[in-house]
Amino acid sequence: MNSESLSGRIPEILFFAFQMTFAIITPALMVGAYVERVNFSFVLTFSALWMLLCYAPTVHLIWGGGFLADGGIFGERGV
Repeated sequence: MNSESLSGRIPEILFFAFQMTFAIITPALMVGAYVERVNFSFVLTFSALWMLLCYAPTVHLIWGGGFLADGGIFGERGV
């Protein structure tokens, strides 16, 4: 870990695990709505597509130093 780390003073792997909890919890909540109605392969495909097409771009705009972060979405405090 170096002082120029994007995640501050915590190890990168811990920051990654923290962020992945958010990526995993939303599809898990959605699966509750259609559990036992679809195949498991659909659940895996849907979760992967949701993460790539919805979650990743949004997170990059906010936490990745995108224009929403630069525009002051976090207020005075920052990340």
